[in-house]
Amino acid sequence: MKQKETIYLASKSPRRSEILSLMGLRFQMAESDADEKTGRLAPAAMVELLSKRKAEQAVVPEKNCVVIGSDTVVAYRGRVLGKPKDREDAKRMLRLLSGKKSAVYTGVTVQVRGKDARTVTFHTKTEVFFDELSDAEIDEYIATGDPMDKAGAYGIQGMFGRHIAGIRGDYYNVMGLPMNDLYKTLIKEKIIFI
Repeated sequence: MKQKETIYLASKSPRRSEILSLMGLRFQMAESDADEKTGRLAPAAMVELLSKRKAEQAVVPEKNCVVIGSDTVVAYRGRVLGKPKDREDAKRMLRLLSGKKSAVYTGVTVQVRGKDARTVTFHTKTEVFFDELSDAEIDEYIATGDPMDKAGAYGIQGMFGRHIAGIRGDYYNVMGLPMNDLYKTLIKEKIIFI
């Protein structure tokens, strides 16, 4: 696979970095200090807006490059669950999702900077089905510290995966970056070539 420009990921997320690496992309990390306040928006609109802000605010040393911004939320019955504020908030979220179906929305913005400047923003939705969780299982997971930096207070790729009964959609979207949709967008926009 070939790349036309340098790609920057406007995120500190090790999971997003891992996904880009799995895709075979060469990229660098970029700092982005975007305002994450959105007011009351539907989950899809929220993640698209935040991904665009992150891409726009990314500080990179090149004029001709590609910046990828992304934002992920978990939604239950249209209510957005971000990262937990503390252990009690994590417990509340996990109890709420126990035995239920929720949705993970990830917004992605691909911003081409330079002479061919353009921006493409999209979102991907994946449904996630939880097993019924006991208080002991919730407490055990929270004690690991893993839920504290994750939307919805869980990560599918780690220990918590044993409580996921199934998904409908892109697994990598639940991790924080929809690999398939991003790949197709990069090909369509002629950012990568086979």
